[in-house]
Amino acid sequence: MLKLEDIEVRVGRAVGGSFIHVIHKPTGIFRLKEPPLGNSKTIPRELMLEIEAELLEKNLTQYIQSE
Repeated sequence: MLKLEDIEVRVGRAVGGSFIHVIHKPTGIFRLKEPPLGNSKTIPRELMLEIEAELLEKNLTQYIQSE
């Protein structure tokens, strides 16, 4: 699980709808979900899981805490 203080979630408007940008501040790793979003309530968590998987892949386990 990522440390919440290490995550920044930005929500904005673009042509065609909203977007969600999730950034892991210590590493700069990010994920962006562009319109159409669908169920936008679950997207930040899904993007955080993708970032967590990338951190594990890169062996950056110091940024992950146990649940």
